[in-house]
Amino acid sequence: MQQKTLYLIVLGLLALVASSCTELGPPISFKDNSALLDTSYIDNNLPTNTYKKVVIEEFTGATCNNCPRGAETIKDILTKHPDSVFAIAIHNDNPLASPHSGAEDFRTAEGIQISQRLGGTAAIPSAGIDRHKFPNTTQLVVFRSRWEGSVEDQLEKAPAVDLQLEQDFNASTRELTVTATIHYLRDVDTTTHLSIAITEDDIISPQTMPDLSVNQNYKHQHIFRTMLTPTFGLLTHPETVRGRVVIKSFRTTLPENWVAANCNAVGFVHYIGDSDEILQAEEIDIE
Repeated sequence: MQQKTLYLIVLGLLALVASSCTELGPPISFKDNSALLDTSYIDNNLPTNTYKKVVIEEFTGATCNNCPRGAETIKDILTKHPDSVFAIAIHNDNPLASPHSGAEDFRTAEGIQISQRLGGTAAIPSAGIDRHKFPNTTQLVVFRSRWEGSVEDQLEKAPAVDLQLEQDFNASTRELTVTATIHYLRDVDTTTHLSIAITEDDIISPQTMPDLSVNQNYKHQHIFRTMLTPTFGLLTHPETVRGRVVIKSFRTTLPENWVAANCNAVGFVHYIGDSDEILQAEEIDIE
């Protein structure tokens, strides 16, 4: 009897161990926007020849017949300022941002969040220029007639920080690491955040044109793909004093349908809160 009881106890223990090893459900995958590397130190040997660089966040859409005109304006601005102005084309939640039937949908949850915060949903094409609130506007966006002048105004500002980007892309695994180095050129009283977006150029996809025809082979530029950071960035450092250096790295894997050679990382240091203004920006090719 004792032997039988012992046998039953052993069987019970084995069953318990087996049940504890059973997978209860599929693993949950979360997008990780945390920094792989996050370090800071003071270096009073400040970078020289640093100049202001500007980000244009263009709100656009594939079924918007006026948006190709906006794209031409952006092209003209970038041609005039090839190394100091960077564009991000965001397809938002405006009805005219809906894709044509069978075409890729360029809308993203992050892009829509950015558009809503800046005020770009109501009418497209519109654009945020450095997320600066310009005179006679209620939102952080301006319409096409003001884009060039607004960019010129921002370029005249003295930069508060220097921003450098480096990338490491493995073509076999498609794993991308982007490292940002921020150097504060003066004390900045308000806390700042770092944002890094991924864009892609030369995407062939249908676009409604100004004459209401549809160009099936339209070449879309600067399409917003995703954020490496959280949508509105990560805190750079609690103490943003002159000489402060902050280094942060982020990693992601590019989807197979993105052409790495056409992708760019656009980084920018900015406020978040009462003001969202971008202090400095930089762009780097992925491949």
